[in-house]
Amino acid sequence: MMLPRCTTWLALLLAVTNTVAQTTTSCNPTEKTCPDDTALSSSTYTHDFTTSGADDNAWNVTAGKVTYTSSGAEFTINKPGDAPTIQSKWYIFFGRVSFFVKAASGTGIVSSAILESDDLDEIDWEWLGGTNYASTCQSNYFGKGNSSSYDRAAWAAVTSTQTTTHNYTISWTSSATTWYIDQVAVRTLAYADAVSGTNYPQTPMNIRIGIWAGGDSANDPGTIEWAGGETNYGDGPYTMYLEKIEVVNENPGASYSYGDRTGDYTSIQVSDAEDADAASVSSSSSASTSASGSAQSSSATASSSASGTSAASTTPAVSTTSAASTTGSLTGTVRTTPSASLSALAQAAASPAVRVGADIWRLVHTIPSGASLARFLQKYNYQDPLDNTKLDNYADMTGGADFFATCAKDPEQLGSSFIGLMTALRNQKVPWTDVYDTTDLVSNADLKSGARLFVDIGGAHGLDTERLLARHPYLPSDVLVKMGYDFFTPQPLVGPQAYFFHAVPHDWQDANVLRMLANVKIAMKPGYSKLLIYEVVLPAKRATSLMMTLDLQLMNCVSGLEPTEQHWKGLLEKAGFGINSVSRHPRAVQSVIEAELA
Repeated sequence: MMLPRCTTWLALLLAVTNTVAQTTTSCNPTEKTCPDDTALSSSTYTHDFTTSGADDNAWNVTAGKVTYTSSGAEFTINKPGDAPTIQSKWYIFFGRVSFFVKAASGTGIVSSAILESDDLDEIDWEWLGGTNYASTCQSNYFGKGNSSSYDRAAWAAVTSTQTTTHNYTISWTSSATTWYIDQVAVRTLAYADAVSGTNYPQTPMNIRIGIWAGGDSANDPGTIEWAGGETNYGDGPYTMYLEKIEVVNENPGASYSYGDRTGDYTSIQVSDAEDADAASVSSSSSASTSASGSAQSSSATASSSASGTSAASTTPAVSTTSAASTTGSLTGTVRTTPSASLSALAQAAASPAVRVGADIWRLVHTIPSGASLARFLQKYNYQDPLDNTKLDNYADMTGGADFFATCAKDPEQLGSSFIGLMTALRNQKVPWTDVYDTTDLVSNADLKSGARLFVDIGGAHGLDTERLLARHPYLPSDVLVKMGYDFFTPQPLVGPQAYFFHAVPHDWQDANVLRMLANVKIAMKPGYSKLLIYEVVLPAKRATSLMMTLDLQLMNCVSGLEPTEQHWKGLLEKAGFGINSVSRHPRAVQSVIEAELA
């Protein structure tokens, strides 16, 4: 009775060993110093191989020959030794990849789509040819190439893998990885479930797509058995088709480097190029949607210091905030796929208007007000502006008009500069969804018809809403719209799961923050709605130089401040809220405060 069992385990061992051998690294940064990885410098990349053919700027053919037709990129095996493969020229660091694939037929033929890091972290999809595997596919993962356990692979049912194109998606974050087939989750791996994170894939990965003959007669018997049997090349050729690929990169930049040899994601350093913004890379016209709604012009901002403008939405589940319209009119863009919407938003965020706006901010606002700060403080005997609402360095400099009133006088230039700065900063920050675990937020949400999940108040181009959609790509949201809204008036959207502020309250003195909180409070559903604030939470001691610089900048321009945790606690309690948690991230200067009605 023992022999068949031992034989089975031997076959598994040989199969896994051979599978590992398909992916290699030229330099393992957990063993020695290696060159930096080239990063995908944009938030999104989309390419439709059926209409645009090859994309030589993004992909290298590392083995064999790949052809391009109206059916997509074709990976074909004609004879022993054929194994056509392409590999991305860049890496991503957490995000999502969707492969639109029709797998190859043929016993023993393996079609594969793999995310692979230099230290052999791996996440993959694999499809086996042959009639026995035409309705199933395999997901798998490795941490640091560790093949000491054999419970990582999982099989999922899917109809007609060899005759029908399906969308196979990997959603990869620091806390969990989820595999989707046609937008339906079929498997989730939590960080803690991979040997307490030790075997969890967590370092920058490139993308490898190809086909090989696991059933080649020269392979080990265990590999041939795993692949479904020996390959008969005479029945070929065997072709895998890749129609389209969609990529979301949560941490765009110029390059990724390993800060040490632990292989832990917290050690990864993201280097930004001088102009490495969140520009979307889209090589097909069908990949991006019009930016007229979710990423419209950045000219609208707060109309005055007493009229902060934000945005809301009329979408079924997700409410996005775009550049707020002072007229309050609604415009929208269809979100055909999560990445298409991300593409439109990222294109607007990277537009010349945004980049020039950020430059105008520095030249028109920051430098002059900074130069006048010493004179202002001396003039008023170094009183803290927060102690007297009549004290405002910016208003003193302009002769009476505070920052927001000044922007309102020239929305095309000065107003857009504020949106430009906020967009540029958001592109460089750690996504709030990496700081705060949104799993419970989404799973506990009531998404019945007409219900809303998330309202981002004052969110400009809606990038934070897109972060949520990227983390949960199949939320039932069909349209992203914008809506003019003054957050010093009652919140019109009642009862969503979460109301979100990012870098809004810190622009205002406490009295005005209490006003905006009161307007949110009346719309919240007791015991259900959450208030999320993504802001700097100053520690009581040893604040970083960046935190202190931001604090001084706020005092300089708007008489605002970066509050301490104790200050936030007192302010929220005064407004009728209780803090549930303060989530932090080792690479983020800001924290996410979760609060609810007291």
